[in-house]
Amino acid sequence: MNITVTLQWWLLPLVTTIVLFTWTFATPPEPSSGYGFDLMPLIRFGISAIISLAAWLIWALLT
Repeated sequence: MNITVTLQWWLLPLVTTIVLFTWTFATPPEPSSGYGFDLMPLIRFGISAIISLAAWLIWALLT
């Protein structure tokens, strides 16, 4: 009896997306500078979204 597990290529952008958004939401916010609004979580989310979308675009173009 043989069991074969085949990993598909769509797992690479999926893992990239999961890692990036885990980094985004798991990073604790830095203390604000007195204005009461910290911009870094929004910047991290934007960077994660752009890199994740680029990974999915590359996957879509290659398949």
